[in-house]
Amino acid sequence: MIDTGRFLWSRVITFVVIALLTVEVSSVSAFDPEGPPPQKTMEWTCRFLGSGRMAAANFQNATIWEAAEFLSTYIPTSYNVTYRVDDALDDTTRHISLDLKDPTFFEVVAEIARQSETDILISSGQVTFKKRSAAEATKPK
Repeated sequence: MIDTGRFLWSRVITFVVIALLTVEVSSVSAFDPEGPPPQKTMEWTCRFLGSGRMAAANFQNATIWEAAEFLSTYIPTSYNVTYRVDDALDDTTRHISLDLKDPTFFEVVAEIARQSETDILISSGQVTFKKRSAAEATKPK
């Protein structure tokens, strides 16, 4: 005869362990904010770009718009900088490929700007990729 009380308790313990492991793993992989969304000042924006890190930035043959979208959706909008592509930027021929491990947001922004040959405008709570000025574009490298 099977001891149903013992069998039941082993099932309950197994269920609890699985539930705790699931909660622990999900909390590690999810964004966990520390308090209310910040006020997006210029100081906060520069600090965020220089010290905020991504686990990885990996994409192949993305347009500048797709790269900006990747940055915009990495963490919730209220805790993130807004990434824009200037309307005057009409080049769809350049493609961006990244394979960076543990980069800061600024490292990713700089690499996107380098590969897309754009300028970066940083303002309070926002990064804008702009068409490189004609004088900059014609300078020898």
